Amino acid sequence: MEFVSFLPGDNQDLAAAQAIELINQDLGQLLRLPPQQFWQVVVTDKSLHTCLDSFLRFRRRCYDESTEAVQGSSDLLLQLSQRVFRVFWRMVHPQEPNSTNSSSSGPAKSPPAAAAAAAGSKPAPPSPQQVAELLYNRWLLDVPKMMDLAVLYGPGSSSLTGQLLSALLLLQPKYAQDILTLAEPLSGNLHEVGSGGS
Repeated sequence: MEFVSFLPGDNQDLAAAQAIELINQDLGQLLRLPPQQFWQVVVTDKSLHTCLDSFLRFRRRCYDESTEAVQGSSDLLLQLSQRVFRVFWRMVHPQEPNSTNSSSSGPAKSPPAAAAAAAGSKPAPPSPQQVAELLYNRWLLDVPKMMDLAVLYGPGSSSLTGQLLSALLLLQPKYAQDILTLAEPLSGNLHEVGSGGS
């Protein structure tokens, strides 16, 4: 798979509808993959991370002045926004690989990873401990991405966003220390901006 990046103009440019549709299709395909294949793409495909990162960076925030003005693109953007969230949800919930499946054909039926590995039929997906290390050591999620997720999804779905971030902090406690480390400098920067930079 080769994932396309989300660019600032994709928020409202009619020509961007094709790019948005392509990203939607690719993320939908990713979400339908069985756990082992999903994780293989997550771990090895740099274009996926560029795509997700660009969406988190450039997706219009609820407080931005300009609104979506292109007919039809708002439906595509909503679907894309949901799929981006589902990819992060699936990464943070390694024991629930198909709970966010984007297909409408019903819940996927997959045997437990241990049974599949014991049967020799399929390699097992990474364990929660392995996922925690992958997310952290490969920078698949970090504090800026967590902040972007909170800003993008919190206003419309605070409960699910809270569950996502809580699950991430439980899965990988190192993120809590990172947040504490960044809290003081961030607070200082916000205070400086608030006081007019004097």
